[in-house]
Amino acid sequence: MDRITRRPRASAGNHAIGESNMQRFHEWFESKYADHQRLAVAATSLVQTVLRRKGIPYLNVTARTKTAESAAAKYKKTCYANLDREFTDLTGIRIIGYLPKDIRAACEAIREAFEVDEENTSDRSTSLGVDRIGYRSIHFVCTLGTHRHPLPEYEGLSELKFEVQIRTVLQHAWAELAHDRSYKLGRALPLELQRKLNLYAGLLEIADAGFETVAHEINAYRSSIEERGMRQLHSRGIDEFSLGAYVNSLEINHEVVASDESDDEFEVEKDMNTILAYELRAFGLRTVGEIEKLYTKQLKRDLAVRTKPYKAAGLLRTMLMHNDIHRYFRKCRPDWTIMDHDTFRILSQKYGGARLLDILKQNGAFAIDDHGQVMDNDAL
Repeated sequence: MDRITRRPRASAGNHAIGESNMQRFHEWFESKYADHQRLAVAATSLVQTVLRRKGIPYLNVTARTKTAESAAAKYKKTCYANLDREFTDLTGIRIIGYLPKDIRAACEAIREAFEVDEENTSDRSTSLGVDRIGYRSIHFVCTLGTHRHPLPEYEGLSELKFEVQIRTVLQHAWAELAHDRSYKLGRALPLELQRKLNLYAGLLEIADAGFETVAHEINAYRSSIEERGMRQLHSRGIDEFSLGAYVNSLEINHEVVASDESDDEFEVEKDMNTILAYELRAFGLRTVGEIEKLYTKQLKRDLAVRTKPYKAAGLLRTMLMHNDIHRYFRKCRPDWTIMDHDTFRILSQKYGGARLLDILKQNGAFAIDDHGQVMDNDAL
């Protein structure tokens, strides 16, 4: 990102605020307020759209338009000569991203989406200097741009200035604490307390950079796993990514069916690898190869009685229970309570129907038949 500077503004010590100036300000505010409220809604929608289209993750995007009281208080401190040009944050948009890389991407997106007033734009992280710790955030001053002027939904808005603040979650946490009057972290403090505060603020900076490094390493690890063949995966420890690769191999070999992205449960299924990795490790398995060893010839024969194809979670859990159902419930502590009829048929071939119902009952679970009715010994 190019170096960003901000022109110094007038202070209250340089200007006396007369009654006529305040009257001028209030008239200006009243004439602009309704349009700025519309601007806040329009700019928020545009920001969210551009972030989603570019695949930039973010925690949230919020907006506000200053109240008359808040705007007047700022005007008394600054006494802007040209309110349209200099009062740049009557409307403010805040983007909270996760990692520094998300912030960099969001900055590029803002520059592409809006016309940026470079003179009034600032990067607080660089303006602090290399030897200081404190509030870090990037503040863009923008307009919607002349290219939106002809569009009816932006009538009267395209030339209004607004501010876009972009910060990470941790930068936001620091800013909220520093500006909250009840904590008084932003005040002039005794040197020893200021030193402690600076140390903790520094930890947030280190954490920001550290999380970004770890995220990069996770992506690199995931890529390396995806490039490996199954033979190379056998010796890998069980985690979300190695398990995902194993599940993919089951899908390729038509052992299980893949989740359809249009399915309502697709998002839930994507998170299942983390849950399954925990259950597999709790069961005592350590590598992908040890999972494969549970896929025995006997299990494959027993699977022949199923009437519907399995998804990965169903097959992997059936593999564990077929190996040792008592160990599965004792070690894995699953959060499910209903066993479908296909799984019941498969496991009944090893444990017997009556015994399997008893095992399920002992562990707070039950089986259902093909009609969704709870099974008992009379149904066997």
